[in-house]
Amino acid sequence: MATKKITDLTLQSAGNVVPANDVLPIVDIANNETKRITIDVLASALGAVTATSASFTNNVTVTGAITAAATSASLTTSASNAAIRFDNLPTSIADARQIGSGSLFVSGSTVNAGATALFVFTG
Repeated sequence: MATKKITDLTLQSAGNVVPANDVLPIVDIANNETKRITIDVLASALGAVTATSASFTNNVTVTGAITAAATSASLTTSASNAAIRFDNLPTSIADARQIGSGSLFVSGSTVNAGATALFVFTG
C-alpha cells in the first residue's frame, strides 16, 4: 500500500465508519513522520468545531454547547410535526444568569386566528 495514493483508495461510506476503530493518516510535523489516528481521538483533540453553516439529515446529538459568535444563531426544522429538544437546561434563575441573556423568536405556521404557537413541555 505504500505506493498507492490516498486519493486512489476506496471511499469509505458514512454508514460504515466506526469512529473508535477506523483510522486516518496524520502527519506528525515534529517527528517528520506519518502516523495513524482514530476518528474518536482526532475529535477529542479538536474539542470544539467551528463551522459557518451545517446541515444534518436524520437525528443529531450535540454534546456540549452550540455557540454563535455573531449576533444570532438558529436551529430550524422543516417537518410538519417536528421538535427541537434541549436537555439539561437551567432549573433556577441563578443558573440561567450564568449562561447570559438572549431572546427567542418563534415563527412558522399559524394556528387559531393567525397566532403562532410555542408549546413548552417541562415534564
